Amino acid sequence: MNPKVILIDVDGTITFSKNSKYHNIFHSLASKMGFLDELREYFESSIESMMNPLDGVPPKYLRSHEFLNGMLEGLTKKLFEDACENVGIREGLTDFYINLKKRNFEVIIISDSVENFVVDYLTKKFGNFYDLAFVRLHIKFDENGRYAGIVDNFRGLPKDEFINDYINQNNLNISAYVVGDSFVDLRFLIYPWVQRLLIINSPLVRYNARNNPKVEILNENISLMEIANRILELEKELYKI
Repeated sequence: MNPKVILIDVDGTITFSKNSKYHNIFHSLASKMGFLDELREYFESSIESMMNPLDGVPPKYLRSHEFLNGMLEGLTKKLFEDACENVGIREGLTDFYINLKKRNFEVIIISDSVENFVVDYLTKKFGNFYDLAFVRLHIKFDENGRYAGIVDNFRGLPKDEFINDYINQNNLNISAYVVGDSFVDLRFLIYPWVQRLLIINSPLVRYNARNNPKVEILNENISLMEIANRILELEKELYKI
């Protein structure tokens, strides 16, 4: 693995458009399957129980696969594809990858909620945009394209702990920029290999990240190409390139 790494979230970070009704694949899917209100209530209650992300992620949040398993009966691959079509994509996805690769960065997907099917869907639509992908939820389909269960690829760990374990197990020496949209992403700040956290603006983010020099709060409508350019600017500032 290249020592220069970008860790980027998917839901709300890559999947976002001010012109789209949904910024999140599961909101789109839940709307199609009739459990959008239950999904919102579930995640809102998880957030409310977390006063500070650095204190730890509540168990309820980490058991999202158990909640979704009870809601996804009747799901098909075709329905999932239709849900993907309704999700907006932040502008500049392909250019984000190309320009960072030119500067020798490794681009890694690290997502708490999106499963491999969504990453594959985005790849078919936009071409290659990452080097490695680590995603919590993997939805299984049978040979007829019908729902066959959901697996937690992170084994119940918060995503920051999962990727930190991966780094340690493979004896990697990396310098990373983390790009996300959730105040849960603030947990990455505890790791010395994180240079900067670039995070999409929200009230929870502003409150929990206030006065932290390693956090840069981004405008909600920023393009991925603008994020890439900001990372390259930070790289020059940090290393006096």
